[in-house]
Amino acid sequence: MAAPASSPPAKGKSWLARWRWPLQIGCAVLVLAWVLRMIPWTDVALHTGAQGASQVQGEFLGEWKADRVRFRVREGEAELPQAFRDLARDGEGAWTLERGAAVASGAAGESHFDWRPGMLRVFREMDPRGLALALSLFAVGQLIVATRWWRLLRGAGISVPWFESLRLTCLGLFFNLAVPGLTGGDLVKAVLAARAHPEMKPQAVVSIVFDRLLGLLCMALLAAAAVVASGSVFDEIRVPVLAAAVAGVLGAVALLSRGLRRALGLEWLLARLPLGGVLRKLDDAVTTYATVPGELAFCVLLSFLNHLTVIGGILVLGRAFGDTVLSWTSYFAVAPVATIVSALPIAPGGWGWGEAVYSSLFAMLGASAAIGLATSISFRLLQMAISLVAGLFLFAPGSARLSDMKRMSQSAPQ
Repeated sequence: MAAPASSPPAKGKSWLARWRWPLQIGCAVLVLAWVLRMIPWTDVALHTGAQGASQVQGEFLGEWKADRVRFRVREGEAELPQAFRDLARDGEGAWTLERGAAVASGAAGESHFDWRPGMLRVFREMDPRGLALALSLFAVGQLIVATRWWRLLRGAGISVPWFESLRLTCLGLFFNLAVPGLTGGDLVKAVLAARAHPEMKPQAVVSIVFDRLLGLLCMALLAAAAVVASGSVFDEIRVPVLAAAVAGVLGAVALLSRGLRRALGLEWLLARLPLGGVLRKLDDAVTTYATVPGELAFCVLLSFLNHLTVIGGILVLGRAFGDTVLSWTSYFAVAPVATIVSALPIAPGGWGWGEAVYSSLFAMLGASAAIGLATSISFRLLQMAISLVAGLFLFAPGSARLSDMKRMSQSAPQ
């Protein structure tokens, strides 16, 4: 009796696949450590004049968010810059500083004082009402996202109840925390949607990818509009933001325009690629949205509404932490730019990388980098709280078992 043929050995994962998760963790730790090292942990008084900028560390006595504060130098402070030594102190050894007021500083001419709170003070004196309001706005944003995907499914010819789209959206949020890797919750969401509609798998999968790309495009357009409207304030990031918005619009036009696709030879290319049949089905699902412009326009409107809600939540967080420098319009550029950059697959969930962007943008605009960092961290923690609550939909009618969903996500290609 002939021995059964042995099955070929399974191919091992590539070096990148095996080490991607540890590398991302390491990258996140390094970036976050660099951010924490650059952030002031104690209160800082700043002086800017003709001789350059100088700063001293100390503590505020009383309210620090007003335009006039009392500031005392930290014990053991080394020799102070001349601009600070010229100031008179009160009986408690504190200076009275006025934000932006011109003061004489010897031969240096007029100079100005400013100040920044330390990280510990930022969190300690946060307004909890702002935290609750921001959480509510972020939750509303997720409801809008679920509604947008529900409409995209309808545009692709898949009719499902709104609650079902909400359920799968919440499961995707939960598995963004529970499943490691770049795919995360979107992969679980795509697998479940495809299993629920086996006869329309390409449309179900494409609706999720299209939903994510549509959100990013509208976010880039909001950021570009805010950068242009702000004049020279965002000169340092103007070119990349505008380039991303233009590239996104051109890509969307090329994706949905059949005439342009034929002119570029995209259909010819798809027919000759490996797995061309599968790619052609996915491509047909994409072009379906060009036949429902009204539905697509409504989804664009929902995208902008979602982003406005999230930006409003981030603005509330910034104000709750004490930001009085940035105008409310500045958040229309800061929040989208930071979110887009955080989406780059450099660190898990964008941790560390996103905090660096928020801190840098706040500092670039003259606000406190500590408040920018606190805003970013709080934004992520609130999103995590919403994702954990969303996990309750595992027990909702129609939900797959947790073990089944984990196995589906882990067996998918990374």
